[in-house]
Amino acid sequence: MPSGSPAPFRIDPTFAGTVARPRPPTTDSAISRLRPPAACAHPPASACAPRPSAARRLDELLGCSNIAALGAYVTGEFAPGHCSDPFGLTKCTVGNSSVEPYIAAHNMILIHATVVRLYREKYRALQKGIVGVNMLSLWSYPLTNSIADLQADQRYRDFSLPTSDEEKCRFSSSILNKVQTELVKGAVDFIGINHYYFLYVNDRPLVEGVRDYVADRSVSYRVSKTDPPTEQHDPAQYPNDPKGLQLALEYLREYYGDFPIYIQENGKGSRNDSLLDDTDRVDYIKGYIGGVLDAIRNGVNVRGYFVWSFVDVLDLLDGYQTRYGLYRVDFDDGALPRRARRSTRWYSDFVRSKQDPVLIAQQ
Repeated sequence: MPSGSPAPFRIDPTFAGTVARPRPPTTDSAISRLRPPAACAHPPASACAPRPSAARRLDELLGCSNIAALGAYVTGEFAPGHCSDPFGLTKCTVGNSSVEPYIAAHNMILIHATVVRLYREKYRALQKGIVGVNMLSLWSYPLTNSIADLQADQRYRDFSLPTSDEEKCRFSSSILNKVQTELVKGAVDFIGINHYYFLYVNDRPLVEGVRDYVADRSVSYRVSKTDPPTEQHDPAQYPNDPKGLQLALEYLREYYGDFPIYIQENGKGSRNDSLLDDTDRVDYIKGYIGGVLDAIRNGVNVRGYFVWSFVDVLDLLDGYQTRYGLYRVDFDDGALPRRARRSTRWYSDFVRSKQDPVLIAQQ
């Protein structure tokens, strides 16, 4: 990975993004809040250690925590590979897909809250850091305007985030005792989301008998209104929907208040690994930055935006088949040579303020 990148910002090996300063005065424009400061980084989650720094630390303990519970304890795709038939995508030898994902999510929440308390008590005064939570956030639209599909749409979001008042109460009272509830309260300094695309959701009758987390949601979803329901996601095939990211950000603000929000992953996948003239990725990034700006103008406290990804990397779900990088990497060459795609030049010009983001949504 490169040891540095062109000024005026630093690039993490797997992120290319702009991180805003601590919240600017209200007189600052929405656009200025997306401009990169002189020093910005997205460090990975790390063990607590007293390392003074002039720059504010931005840490998360659990990345894509909702998907981690699903992949590790329902489908068995991720370590430790727990699943039970017929729900696993691998040969299931240990696990219970009906119960374990909920236990895992419960424990993730408590681990996060415990470490956050430790950090605040022992290290934050020195490091001035903030700790948040990260999750995959896909926006959903009801397939029809029927009451059943509208309820299914809300149910899909509630299974991703307990946002309705009824769901929050059910969630808290069912898995957290009073001591744990007090521990969890306020254990987040910011919300981080990974957002790529949207889904159409419709109601599906609740399956009788043994169910996994996916069946518990009692919904079907698809890429377009004319497609059949599917549980397979090909990120390269999803149409652009910047409005979906805007609505997701506004939704988080509506239900969770004025939390700082970082878009920590947002990018366009491609199956063509030799593609250099990636105009579709440029259009994607333009549109989604425009969606972020619209959300900011509507009062959402967005502090930063990261393009996924700086270079082609091993994708957690798709290996090397789908490429997201602003730089192309030749994985067939042991030296892993890189070549800049068109999106590299566009994004570099944008963060250097050579292009006016006001025009992005209109282009």
